[in-house]
Amino acid sequence: MRMFFAEGKTAEEVAAQYGYTANTIYTYARRLKEKLDSCNGDPFFKEPEMGRKKLDHGGEINNLVVAYRKRNFSVPEIKAALDAQNINVSERYISLLLTNEGFARLPRQDNQERSQEEECRSHSSSDF
Repeated sequence: MRMFFAEGKTAEEVAAQYGYTANTIYTYARRLKEKLDSCNGDPFFKEPEMGRKKLDHGGEINNLVVAYRKRNFSVPEIKAALDAQNINVSERYISLLLTNEGFARLPRQDNQERSQEEECRSHSSSDF
């Protein structure tokens, strides 16, 4: 495209040099012009957006995490439940969210309590 626009070569010359047809060069030129017209400002030197992208725009993930905690799910259990729904969040995100929402850490459980709760949850048919 540089040869076509900046150096003033014809589409046939550019096409012959790079192994394209003249119609392909015209198509590329038209698409480039359309892209330049549709952009606001300079399309080649865009300012990058700073910071991370928002993970949860509508609050749906946050609501799920809070609902699971209200059912006394631990952070790893919440992560496993969200992973099963193809929602990819880290345990750190879940932990920080719960802290920001005002939830305290769950008390430690021994293996017997943990296995009893897992049995109860596996028999529970209610799902979000």
